[in-house]
Amino acid sequence: MEHIISTITSELLQKISEQIYQDRRGKLDGTGPQPPIASAQKFPDPAYLLHETEALTAARDLAVTAINTRTSQLIAAAKIRYNNSLPINRLPDELLVMIFVFSACCHENSAYPLGARAPLNISRTSKSWRGIALHTPRLWANVDPMNISLVPMFASRSKNVLLSISLERWTTYTSRCPCCAGLDVSSPQQGAFHKAYDRYRSRFLDYAGHLRPHASAWKTLHIEGVSPEQLFQALDFPAPNLATFHAAWRREGRDIESEVQDTSSILFSGNVPNLRGLRLVGVGVPLNSPLYSGLTSLRIEGVEFIRSSVHQLCQALAGCPCLEDLFLSNIRFRLSIENGAVSGRVGAPAMSFPHLRLVWLYKLQQTAMHFLLSSISSNSSSLHLSLRLNAGTSLSTLLPISWLPALRGIPLATSLDFGKMSPIDLMFRGSAGSYLLAHDHVPGAQAAPRLLLSAIGRELLLPNLTSLTLRHLSEGAWDLADLIGMLSGLPALTTLSFGKCTTCYLTALIATPDSCLCPLLKTLRLKRSQINERSLIALALSRAPRGNRASLLPEGQSYLRRVEIYKCAQVDLTTVQVLELMSIEVEWDGRDHSSAS
Repeated sequence: MEHIISTITSELLQKISEQIYQDRRGKLDGTGPQPPIASAQKFPDPAYLLHETEALTAARDLAVTAINTRTSQLIAAAKIRYNNSLPINRLPDELLVMIFVFSACCHENSAYPLGARAPLNISRTSKSWRGIALHTPRLWANVDPMNISLVPMFASRSKNVLLSISLERWTTYTSRCPCCAGLDVSSPQQGAFHKAYDRYRSRFLDYAGHLRPHASAWKTLHIEGVSPEQLFQALDFPAPNLATFHAAWRREGRDIESEVQDTSSILFSGNVPNLRGLRLVGVGVPLNSPLYSGLTSLRIEGVEFIRSSVHQLCQALAGCPCLEDLFLSNIRFRLSIENGAVSGRVGAPAMSFPHLRLVWLYKLQQTAMHFLLSSISSNSSSLHLSLRLNAGTSLSTLLPISWLPALRGIPLATSLDFGKMSPIDLMFRGSAGSYLLAHDHVPGAQAAPRLLLSAIGRELLLPNLTSLTLRHLSEGAWDLADLIGMLSGLPALTTLSFGKCTTCYLTALIATPDSCLCPLLKTLRLKRSQINERSLIALALSRAPRGNRASLLPEGQSYLRRVEIYKCAQVDLTTVQVLELMSIEVEWDGRDHSSAS
């Protein structure tokens, strides 16, 4: 190989040097061909030797340049052929666009340096990919703290696609992305994002100036960590296409912020005709602001309204006839209902929302909660209403239900679940939607179950209720008399479930000549409960279709047909077999284990 290279190189340099020498000196008459470079001929003329050396040096440089150039061309051509043979380069452009958009929209993408994140890295991969990236406006429609300095370029390349701007801390930013679930937020990649977030917060007014020329291209704007005063100062210009605006401001040690008092500036100059989603956390925008008009989703948290009243809140809601979601948490009103009355009218205005599907009212003053519940109504069958009652508040404070249009679907409930979401909550479900009544329980207090359950079947009648689930009941919190009083008012029950309850509640169901609660009971479920086998058998005997106690059930009764037992340690195989002898279908999670033993 060395001999071949040496020969070829000598011939190449010889030809190039001869051509160079001839080009410089011209052809000499009668000189004939030049001797080989490696020959031992002695040159009598030193000047001729110097020219020959210069020609040889130039020949070397030209040869190296030509070899590098040609080699680069051949390598590039080979790479092109190789890339064209790869499966990804045989994909149609439409599929590549989908892949690129997914990678750019994933919030994890924002953790990488600008040069290593989509779409910038895509546009630098190849000519074809760059063409696809530049002709896909959706790739350039997301702005975050890392790329906010490139807003002019992104706004230009996004063309007619509106911008989604999220200037939030990393945990908030990634919480909305399903593919970021379980992402290690302490990894070094997030360090740059945190620094960019802190930088944007400290220079928010400057960055807002960069965003302002493109305000007409905003679709969503999420801002976190900027004081309300700075927001009002910086965002005082129209955003005609803005559809969603989220602003969050939390100071350490404070869970509630005051309403903004300076009315000299108005957010977006009040010009947000397409705004549909509004979330304010610790940002007290006055309730007479044009922002509260035409919304489909409204969420306010941690605000104390000083000048605005609950009446103004109702007026704002009345301006949102297509409202779907309403979330109010930890908000207060300094003005009383009477002081905030409009035109001397203290009564709550009636408001109907046909599309309402979700209402959450947490940690509100009792008067404000009652005022809202007496104003809001919806005929939607998919409505879910969730209330959190203050500590020490009884369910009776919401009665009579007929006074509160928002809760009129509760009497139509067919199922009631106590303790599903937390140890102290009620979940009503029926054809008129679902209603969750939770209690802001003080740890160590024993009266919470009684506060929620004592009115059921007495003051709160549920004539359609067929399924009842009770969890986390103990004798210290709710005695047997309370259970008997509640079940006496629920004659339509066909399914009764106990979870983490004691035997005393089960004994109340034993039919006697003097008492027969739940005469239509067909299914009994027991889970993680301390059930005495004798009490369970006695209950079954009193309600079984056979046996001398069957006559204890009143006329038109339903026999007990099914018993489900899960993780009840005191129930054994013998108990199950006795129940089955009474023609009761038994589902017991310990059957397989007992058979194996």
